Amino acid sequence: MPFFHCDTDLANEYNPLHPLGYGEVLAHSIPGIIFEKVTPKAIDAHVWRISIRLGLIGKKVTTDAAHDLRQALLPEDARIIYNFHKALLRHGQRIGVYDRPRCEICPITDLCDYYQTVVKPKLSTL
Repeated sequence: MPFFHCDTDLANEYNPLHPLGYGEVLAHSIPGIIFEKVTPKAIDAHVWRISIRLGLIGKKVTTDAAHDLRQALLPEDARIIYNFHKALLRHGQRIGVYDRPRCEICPITDLCDYYQTVVKPKLSTL
């Protein structure tokens, strides 16, 4: 898939889907993908949830602050940022689901604050 690089802030400003009734996350994600730039509003529920469970952000962190914190953790390489975002999104959709995270098949429980503080203590009492 070709990526088009743009030095302007167009990925944050241009939002063709929002007037059509699509939510802000999707509306900001599409231009972000086209311009290979993850915008602050592109942090959706899956990425948000996994970032909190891994301990990358606090539970009360705003979307803009979450974006800034995530950017501080990663190199300034658009492809790495995009791949990191995509990995968190997929992990949140498939394993770290909202109501019943599938910790038993998760490959990153050793990195997960949620697993270490909530799940593992329950397992040791069984």
